[in-house]
Amino acid sequence: MSRKSKVYSKNATSMHTEDTIKEIGDDMELENNDDKFNIEKTDTIDGLAYEQDTSSLLLLLTDGMDWSDMNRHLLLLQDKLNTYIWYIDSGQYKEKYPNVKSVELRVSFLFEEPEICRKLLERAKQVFVDVFENVEMIVEHGTK
Repeated sequence: MSRKSKVYSKNATSMHTEDTIKEIGDDMELENNDDKFNIEKTDTIDGLAYEQDTSSLLLLLTDGMDWSDMNRHLLLLQDKLNTYIWYIDSGQYKEKYPNVKSVELRVSFLFEEPEICRKLLERAKQVFVDVFENVEMIVEHGTK
């Protein structure tokens, strides 16, 4: 992982380059479509899709947890974002999708996120821009 990737105060990830991030996709079964707490599975890519026409990889991060325990939620989100940074930085996706030209990370919240979370997301967006070429992070804000 490049030096710039370790921007979050908590240890970026405890993974090493020989580790493999779990992908939920074609070769893995979704554990439970009703599971709204994917945010707690910090070592897992929630969803992945490849668009052949544009050679784009779409990574999904879903967060269905409420904000009643904001500190815990922020730490989980931070860990989860670090997993995505590591996954992109490692190039692991190139094994299955060698022709990827761009990556889009779509972060979707069920519950409206507090201001401190929005600041964390803006910081994370900047990391993706600074560290990676052709990577975009899009946030879908919660409405509940």
